[in-house]
Amino acid sequence: MTSESKIASEVVNTNAQARRNKDTDIYGNRYDSRSGYWGLYDKAVILFQEDLSAWVDLEHCILELELINRNKPGRPFEYPPSTILFLTMQKEAKDQSYREIVGDMKATLSALNLPMPSYKTIQRNKDRFFGPGGKGMEVMMEAERLLGGRRGDFDPTMFLDSGICPDYSAPQKIPVCEADVLEQAEKDAKAAEIRRSMAVKVNKEYIGKGAECALDGSGVGTKGSGIYIELVWSLNKRNFIKQHVLLDVRTQKVVSFSITPEAPGDARVMPAIVRGTLKMGVCLVRLMADGAYDTVANWMLIEEIDLDFNPNLKEKFKDDKDLVTRHALRMIEEALGKERHHRISGYNMRWLVESFFSVIKKLYGERVKDRLFRMMAISMTIRYTLYNIRRGYILRFVDEHCELDERLEVVNRQEVMADL
Repeated sequence: MTSESKIASEVVNTNAQARRNKDTDIYGNRYDSRSGYWGLYDKAVILFQEDLSAWVDLEHCILELELINRNKPGRPFEYPPSTILFLTMQKEAKDQSYREIVGDMKATLSALNLPMPSYKTIQRNKDRFFGPGGKGMEVMMEAERLLGGRRGDFDPTMFLDSGICPDYSAPQKIPVCEADVLEQAEKDAKAAEIRRSMAVKVNKEYIGKGAECALDGSGVGTKGSGIYIELVWSLNKRNFIKQHVLLDVRTQKVVSFSITPEAPGDARVMPAIVRGTLKMGVCLVRLMADGAYDTVANWMLIEEIDLDFNPNLKEKFKDDKDLVTRHALRMIEEALGKERHHRISGYNMRWLVESFFSVIKKLYGERVKDRLFRMMAISMTIRYTLYNIRRGYILRFVDEHCELDERLEVVNRQEVMADL
């Protein structure tokens, strides 16, 4: 460091010490009333809740009913998809029952000229509109397009079905009679239905864009001690499902996800999530994951698609000469040391996905109240949608404030250097 640089540094430090206190920063800018950007978070969340309560309107409802009932034989739908989704969003956001939500939303439903639905009507339409093969999302996007996109930032149709599902099948047993054959066929049919509900969903915001992501899985409890998850033959008594999430470490938004029963394990779900995400046009720049994903099958996938994969390498996994990418990564880690390598490779950012699981469980609870697996998958999709929209509002407020802070910091530094 030159003598001029030392003098400038001392002057800046002296000015900073003179002006720094608990109310202002080193440039005299007043801090928020709480640490960090909590005041901005509050404003963003308030605006999010206001938009959530107002994003359904009569014009959308009329148009959606026309679209959903077009060429429909039999009795027409009485409720548009956006209203059913709105009620289920309110249910997940407030962690209430369907009956309580209908009571709270009585004024809103009256303003939309809709009759009061029973909880069974909401459940049935939720499955029809947003279950596997449902047309609810398509109708909502079509209505939004025809009305000129007036809903703005509040986009409840962000997750698109990739059509790729993790491997899942019913346990097989050797049949000894015709009854066993019929029973196995029924189990296989139910397993196929569950597998369709496990399809990877991708955030359309990232289509055609790059993303540095962290991948992990976490359990979600099911409500009630008598509820089973997989099928009647399921032997586990822990009563939970798994959420597998690909999270953008820069924005902390969900890029893609898959909801599965207790099986398959985390490592076996990774190929489906990666392939589903790439299929929808998302460019994965980098992928971080913990040691559970350090498997031969996953490294063969990485070599096939040429992805920058940075897992926590297992120490016992030494025989990797056939896996060229992993072997090279291990040699680099041994040369640099694990801690330094994790910092350079970006693996240290993987903690954000752990933080995400904590946040979403605090926001929407650690359990789902549905009984059927396909309904649980729909509920989790709604939770991720709410989280992503909420995160978008927060980023918009905080980014604007950060840009202002950066500009002020540059101006103040120029003034300090000018005084020298």
